[in-house]
Amino acid sequence: MKKRGRSFVWEISYYVDSRGRCPFQEWFLRDLNLIQQIALRKAINNILLETISLGLKTPSIKSLRDGVYEYRLS
Repeated sequence: MKKRGRSFVWEISYYVDSRGRCPFQEWFLRDLNLIQQIALRKAINNILLETISLGLKTPSIKSLRDGVYEYRLS
């Protein structure tokens, strides 16, 4: 996460398994229509922005190092 002016800029990296597959992206593209994809991206951004910028603790978001977080959807 980088702060640019008044807003934050996210760079999202996805888990890739040893065979080069990305389960999240496969599910995201296969099972969600465009409206659902947009809604999920917006929800993820809002959750991350509110949680991280306010310094809140949650089991689904883990700080890995300065400015790098892991967010697990279940």
